[in-house]
Amino acid sequence: MNNTELIRKLKDKITSNTKWVIETLLQASKMLNDTDFENKIILQASFYSDIQENEKDNTVSHENLTIQKAKLKKALLSYIDELAEFEEIDIEEIIKSIENDKSNAQNEYSNMNLQDLKQIYKKKYNHSLHPDFDAKKEKEKVLEKIAQLTKKTPERKKIIYLDSRANDFVDLKCTNEIEIIQNNYNSSGNAQNNYFEPIFQTNVKKSKMYENLALPPAAFIVHLSCHGEDDDGLVFKGEKENEYVYANDINGWLDDLAKFNKKPTCLLISACFSEQLFDEIGYRVEFLIGMSKAIDSTNAIKFANDFYKGLFIDNNIEEGFRNGIRNLKDEIKEIPVLYINGVKK
Repeated sequence: MNNTELIRKLKDKITSNTKWVIETLLQASKMLNDTDFENKIILQASFYSDIQENEKDNTVSHENLTIQKAKLKKALLSYIDELAEFEEIDIEEIIKSIENDKSNAQNEYSNMNLQDLKQIYKKKYNHSLHPDFDAKKEKEKVLEKIAQLTKKTPERKKIIYLDSRANDFVDLKCTNEIEIIQNNYNSSGNAQNNYFEPIFQTNVKKSKMYENLALPPAAFIVHLSCHGEDDDGLVFKGEKENEYVYANDINGWLDDLAKFNKKPTCLLISACFSEQLFDEIGYRVEFLIGMSKAIDSTNAIKFANDFYKGLFIDNNIEEGFRNGIRNLKDEIKEIPVLYINGVKK
């Protein structure tokens, strides 16, 4: 990618992906070996981090946040224009540096001369510094914020919940189940640490079931809530208002998902007699959770509540399952089943 394309891409993303723009400018300044230019970007990285904290903590008014963002955008645009005056830059090399050379970059910032830092801040504060200004502490603060800025957030594990509410059958109370899962997610801290991400698809027709699972990336858990019958298999909502259809073609569905590398790690089928499908599915899914016989909606939801409570705390499917059956009555504990790589536990 030539310099012109890089400049255009930076300007295009200055609002939608400010973090990437700052990271790219930082790496470009390092590759150009231009300390003055690099120091300017470091200050904007610190300013951007302050804006993020203000927005998260809701400590400043919306109007002031808008003004701060406008100032940041204006500064970054000026530095992008300044970058345009340099020789050709390899954008692929910059991106590679962002991903693979963070430790070296941090070391370089750590070795920054404190007198140089003072000069930068004198310019920032109109050639005057508070008598108590501590360059060392300020440097540590900047380093910490740059570390936060360049920290790569791990991809969250998707939990895709699908329910299919066939008419003329007992109410599954799926709305209650969804609310319970969401509450467990919120209270566990997972909403803050970005480990899981629940996605809820409700009242799904059989014809739409597969396409609703085709969400990038592959789901960690697919939770299917529907009715099940001993002889006929799973029961899904049909195309028409009062229509329902039976389905046992889970393997066909897994074939479709495998083609696109979207096979889940865990398939939880909360339906009566769903274990009957597991012999056929076997080891194709690492974790299979289902019901060995009929189970009422109250106990099914109780299992789901404790399963997700355990999962969100321990981040472990086996622990989640053990927690799920712990508080069930003895005659109910045997109904939920867990298979790992095709073997019943």
